[in-house]
Amino acid sequence: MRSSQLTRLPIYRAALCMLVASVCLGAGAQTEQPNGLFAAAAEGDLAAVKAQLAAKADANARLANGITVLMVASLQGSADIVRALIDAHADVNARSEDGNTALEAAAQFGHVEAVTALIAAHAEVDARNYNGQTALLVAAGTGQLDVVRTLIHAGADVNAKDNHGVTVLMTAAAMHQAEVVRSLIAARADVNASDNHGDTALMAAAEKYSLPDTVEELLKAGANANARNMDGDTALIWAATVNSTEVVRALLRGNAHVNAKGQRGYTALMLASTNGPVEMVKDLLAAKADVNIRGDPGTTALLLASFAGRADVIRLLLDAGANMSYRDWQGTTPLIYAAQNGNPEAVQMLIDAHADVNGKATAPSTEAADGDATPLMVAAEKGHLEAVRVLLKAHADVNAKTTRGLTALIEAAQYGYLDVVETLLAAGADIHAKTTLGKTALSAAADHPDVRAFLLQAGARR
Repeated sequence: MRSSQLTRLPIYRAALCMLVASVCLGAGAQTEQPNGLFAAAAEGDLAAVKAQLAAKADANARLANGITVLMVASLQGSADIVRALIDAHADVNARSEDGNTALEAAAQFGHVEAVTALIAAHAEVDARNYNGQTALLVAAGTGQLDVVRTLIHAGADVNAKDNHGVTVLMTAAAMHQAEVVRSLIAARADVNASDNHGDTALMAAAEKYSLPDTVEELLKAGANANARNMDGDTALIWAATVNSTEVVRALLRGNAHVNAKGQRGYTALMLASTNGPVEMVKDLLAAKADVNIRGDPGTTALLLASFAGRADVIRLLLDAGANMSYRDWQGTTPLIYAAQNGNPEAVQMLIDAHADVNGKATAPSTEAADGDATPLMVAAEKGHLEAVRVLLKAHADVNAKTTRGLTALIEAAQYGYLDVVETLLAAGADIHAKTTLGKTALSAAADHPDVRAFLLQAGARR
């Protein structure tokens, strides 16, 4: 259940303040008596409500949006006023323009006495609003445990779905309502029901930064840890996506497939290696995650960690047997990605593991860029001085060229990185090297007077 697919719960409370103001100004109803009745109900004034009813105010009066006095009283939470209106023949099943009922209004904010009074007056417990939500679904989403139990006892459908196929259990799981989840499971809610996208309650709990107790309750009740939605994602993929280490651990204990692939062919380890907690990476490796599985574009966990410059994760992956020879679809190596990121520790770690310091990418060159750059060229282009120094110390070829003749020095000069230009020249970079189009470091530095002045002083020819 994607966050965007969790149907918005009906929001009454903010509207209540506007309601009191509008009815007092005469905007909500047709006569002074209904206006007074709405205002009295909104303020929770039982005596005033009874006085209005005694003066023949209409107990079924509506505002322009279809909200009834009984809905206002149910939202306000006064069970005595609710009962007074029911005694005056208020329609307990009337609906607003959005299809909401008084029962949903009371349920959303946990007014259990009002809920009980409405049920006793034969309110439809499974009435649905225009989003397909029932009072139980609304109460579950806002964590109203006593109301949930009351509605279940009254026979509410624990497996009701809204228009997106989202169940009561999914809603409670997504909103971190562990006690509500337990009550629904005890009432035999289907733990493996899926919505229109194939998402389950377990996925909802994993996606929404849930605490592990909700996930554990669902697993204990038989939730399938390896169910997949229409994108091919599992709960483990979602937990890794949102960096929830504790939920990942709970799912692994629940026999989640550690090497399951989700969108783009990414595994939980790939996701964790990109930006997840180091402890999560350790847990996944301990659970025998395959460190060399490749995603759809040829990506590996090591390539992703290198792209992110995560030296600590790179070390873990290398120790687990990550293959440094694997390239992605662009022919990019882990060392090139680490150089692009600029973290010198990550660069050094890969060099220490015998990465080819002069290994070029193998992507085809385009009009915009050469596809066969070396790690040193990439670091120079980005201005990563410390990474450049690490690469030079490891004997990177300072004068290596791309197909069209670009060098690290030309790249650094073009982007105005004076400190990198100085370092490359000190390492023996050819100040007169030209591209196939005749560009030199000096001409590349046209927009950077400081670099240009330094190159001229160093002997560059105009």
